[in-house]
Amino acid sequence: MVTGYKWLSNRYRLDILQFNLTIKDAIRFKYFDIIRMMHSCTTPSFEWPLIKGVKYTLRDWVPDSTKFPPGMPEGRWKIGMRTVTAYGKHIMTTNWYCAVKYKLKMEWK
Repeated sequence: MVTGYKWLSNRYRLDILQFNLTIKDAIRFKYFDIIRMMHSCTTPSFEWPLIKGVKYTLRDWVPDSTKFPPGMPEGRWKIGMRTVTAYGKHIMTTNWYCAVKYKLKMEWK
């Protein structure tokens, strides 16, 4: 489960950004530059099926902002990823913190 929290009123609050994916689908996820992270920045390359007992290392990954979902609101974000087995056993939780800023400001009339 991937969940987005937007920074509002001095804390991160749950937002509508939520995805429920299998690990197999998450490796191929088209948003947030995940595909490049799994294949180019992880040693060994993170591919399906995963190899048991292998230590995967992620280095030097800076996400390509053009791979973020269109229309994502500007501001500070916490992206939480909770990984569980098919039987619901918790494996790990990962939190990414980022800020979304657009070069051109959107104007509303």
